[in-house]
Amino acid sequence: MTHIESLPRWIASPFAQRGLRAWLGTRRPASVLEIGGGLGTLTQIGHAYCPRWVTVEPLTEFRRVLRGEVWPQAWSGPFEGVVLDGEPSPDWTTMDHCQWVFIEGNRRGQRADLLRAWPGALAYQRRPWDRSKGYWVIVRHPIWRDHLAAWAAWSVEAMLGLLARAGAYSRRGKRR
Repeated sequence: MTHIESLPRWIASPFAQRGLRAWLGTRRPASVLEIGGGLGTLTQIGHAYCPRWVTVEPLTEFRRVLRGEVWPQAWSGPFEGVVLDGEPSPDWTTMDHCQWVFIEGNRRGQRADLLRAWPGALAYQRRPWDRSKGYWVIVRHPIWRDHLAAWAAWSVEAMLGLLARAGAYSRRGKRR
């Protein structure tokens, strides 16, 4: 069992943590809603980059360890962005002021709901060298830098996919 496999399932991957730091570092949002705070791995990162970080966490035992503005279900916006690492309410895609969503892991159903609600949005995925879970970024009204970031992410993913199919890298990302 690897270190990542031994972590509890509610801990965000180290790759997603680095990705969130990079994303928030380039955006510097004024307000962000985090859905599914868990033990606060992404919450701690958010507080360092954002003056108003609101966390929604339905489990009481996790709400006790989270700091800042924490809600069991409801929230009050508007928010520039959403960090998704849990189960949102059914109407979460209708937040008018939200401009981007950072999705920890894959979350196919939630990603599909958002892309249906945001036609024309730009979505791209980043995964680590070992091809384990990474994160998705979806931008509602993309500008040139969003397209450039998506192109760079796609290029890396395509290269890693080719290397994996060619057998050049094992699951750990090292040469065989």
